[in-house]
Amino acid sequence: MSYDAKLNLIYLPTGNATPDFFGGERTALDDKYSSSIVAVDATTGQVRWHFQTTHHDRWDFDLPSQPLLYDLPDGKGGTTPVLVQTSKQGMIFMLNRETGEPVAKVEERPVPAGNVKGERYSPTQPYSVGMPMIGNQTLTESDMWGATPIDLLLCRIQFKEMRHQGVFTPPGEDRSLQFPGSLGGMNWGSVSLDPNNSLMFVNDMRLGLANYMVPRAKVAKDASGIEMGIVPMEGTPFGAMRERFLSPLGIPCQKPPFGTMSAVDLKTGKLVWQVPVGTVEDTGPLGIRMHMPIPIGMPTLGASLATQSGLLFFAGT
Repeated sequence: MSYDAKLNLIYLPTGNATPDFFGGERTALDDKYSSSIVAVDATTGQVRWHFQTTHHDRWDFDLPSQPLLYDLPDGKGGTTPVLVQTSKQGMIFMLNRETGEPVAKVEERPVPAGNVKGERYSPTQPYSVGMPMIGNQTLTESDMWGATPIDLLLCRIQFKEMRHQGVFTPPGEDRSLQFPGSLGGMNWGSVSLDPNNSLMFVNDMRLGLANYMVPRAKVAKDASGIEMGIVPMEGTPFGAMRERFLSPLGIPCQKPPFGTMSAVDLKTGKLVWQVPVGTVEDTGPLGIRMHMPIPIGMPTLGASLATQSGLLFFAGT
């Protein structure tokens, strides 16, 4: 969470309502406040405003980190109090932290509906179009990649056998591809800031998730859902199978980078630069270390540290 002492507001990034992949039995309050930024008066405990970044979340797109609070120069000698929130779906939301209104443009766009029995679907989802999207893309067959020709071929076959309709692909009883997956996008680390230059630094990961719904009668009694495998989702008509979108060698099936560091100009909402971070020196297929410092870009969770001198430190694992 974050706190604005002047406004006496606490900003709470909320999780998605459970279970992650079936929402047919969620309450009205679940749908109202899940996957949202909620501003609470620190004295009264009353909700001042809230802004939802994913409607009826069925992708585990909870808001995983505290928002950045910044007084954005308005070009007229004053400032606008803004809140910047990163998300697992690779979007960055900039809101007025006093009112909750978007400072950077957000559009409600139509998204595909599914056909899971007992489920309901939001016809639209918010897209933050006034800020850069980082690692958020609709994959195509030409985006498939492999360390060997066979690896590439098997990734292409796997991709063509799945349904993929973009970032808000609804899970169904058929195998579908969610990209970014439930790890993001952006995750726990949040961001760092150079306030003198209004530059925000954000690291992301690019990992897909293959999933499908499993009817209750077919869910194994010992299913745990820890990491990957079947999530039991007890008390609902379905479990959910989750699998990383990886090649047989354990490498992400889409082309690199698999993680980047980006600099975003908060005054213009533009991407200033983006570089892959992380090498394959200490990793490789089948657990064999490659000892090659190739900057392919690796998934990272920890955040960076920006300094007054213009240096950016990053060791996110």
